[in-house]
This record gives sequence, C-alpha cells and structure tokens, in this order.
Amino acid sequence: MAQQQKQQAKPALNKAIEKHQASAIEQIPAHLQRSAGAPQAGFEEVGQGDITIPQLRLCQALTPQKTEGEAKYIDGLRDGEHFNTVTEENYGKVVKIVPLMMYKNRIRFAPKDDGGGILCRSDDMVRGVGDPGVACATCEFNKFGTAKNGEGKGKACTEFFNFPVLVIPESGQIDQSCLAVKSFKSSGVPVAKDWLAKMRLRKVDMFGGVYELTSAPKKFAEGTSYIEVVNNAGFVEPQAYATAKAVYELFANMRAAGKIKIDEQETPFADEPGGSDAANS
Repeated sequence: MAQQQKQQAKPALNKAIEKHQASAIEQIPAHLQRSAGAPQAGFEEVGQGDITIPQLRLCQALTPQKTEGEAKYIDGLRDGEHFNTVTEENYGKVVKIVPLMMYKNRIRFAPKDDGGGILCRSDDMVRGVGDPGVACATCEFNKFGTAKNGEGKGKACTEFFNFPVLVIPESGQIDQSCLAVKSFKSSGVPVAKDWLAKMRLRKVDMFGGVYELTSAPKKFAEGTSYIEVVNNAGFVEPQAYATAKAVYELFANMRAAGKIKIDEQETPFADEPGGSDAANS
C-alpha cells in the first residue's frame, strides 16, 4: 500500500520539476567552469553585504513580472506561482525550501499615488530611520487605524516576517546560490505564525526541516488573491544540513552586522488584495 502511494506521488513531483525554468546563471559554458572551491576573479573586494539578496515571491494579478514589457518580465509566469526576483526563475506553484532563520522589520511606504518608495524603516523593530524616525513603540504610524491615511483598519507602518531560505533546485543539491528571502506581511502574517508553530513542533534546528510551499486562492474585499500554504516535507539529509548550517551562520553574521540588503522595490506587495489594509496582528 505504501509503495502504491509513493508511485502515485511521483507525477506531482515530476510536474513541479517540469515547471521549473532554469536560470541563465545555471547554464555555464564548459570553458568558464571553475574547479570546486576556486574563487571568482574580479570579486576580490565584493562583500556579502554588497549583493542584493533575491526574494522568493508569489505571483498575483498585478505582479509586474507577469506583465509583458516590464523590465523584469518572466515569460509564462502565472498567478499563484513562485518566482525569484533576481534570477527570474519560475518555480511553478510548488517549491521546496529549507528555512534558515526568521527576523522581523518594519517599513513605512509612501502611497503609490505619490510615487511610492520607503519613508521610514526599522530593522531592529525598536526605532525607525527616516520619516518620522522615532521609537516604534510610540510612533503614530505603528497604531491600528492609520492605514490608508487613517481610513483603513491596519497600520501605516508594515511589519514583515522574513525567512531566509534555501530553495531546493531540481538536482536536490543546495548551496549558497540557492539563498532567497521569503517575506510575509499583512494577510500573510497568520501563515508565517502557523509555519513557525510547525517548525517548533518538529524539535529540530529551523534549517533541519524541509517544507513545501504551494498556494491557494482567497477572496478579499478588493478581489481574489493567492496566499501561501506551507506543509512539512521531511528532514534534510546530513550533507544538506551541514550546508544549510553554514549558510545560516553566514546570514546570521550579515544580519548582526547590518549588511542585509533585500530588493526594496519588491518588498511592498502593495498590489495584493487585502495586503495594504490587513491588520498586522
């Protein structure tokens, strides 16, 4: 019976693999390939904090990457599918990941009608930098009812749950190049909290577990959007665990040194239904 279930599970896995579109950075000509461990010439003075960390995003109706003519247009990207904001890989609806850690931050965005952009941010969840740049605990924009210039029920300052993750590629071999950040805010915060609860119940390091991300449609007042669905998908193998631990330590050190740089243009999620006015509880 168990063997029959395994055989039935194979088509879904194969389908997910077929939907994965290899990025151009993976297709290295033979004459440019380096031996294992050899450094990349020209990057001698480039530090980890100088490199933009890609985000693992979920495509929505108004996601720029699905609009032909946009600078980062991804051919064939559909609602409910996951993609990489830097490599422009389309992982399809289902993607497997190894989470490394979780950290939170707050960002106050300018209204889209005013050109958007970041007005104030707090990476330590204690004090903002920018406008108004005050203590978060007493900031007016960190109170419920300040969203949409006081007409919304949420906060004008958005709280993010950020998960650096390793996206498991088709080969199954993870390394530092698989790093991306999966962020949740507003209507996604309950999903993040439930995911953290599942992690804790497994009683292992966060990077000791494998999880499957998929998506499901949900209706909001503004229309239908997709939300993440997270399920346990086993534990990492010994070699993968060692790799994940090393990347975790690297990222944790970067975080402590304030050298984390996420593609800010991809952060707002302002076009998601329910996203700009959901309560951050």
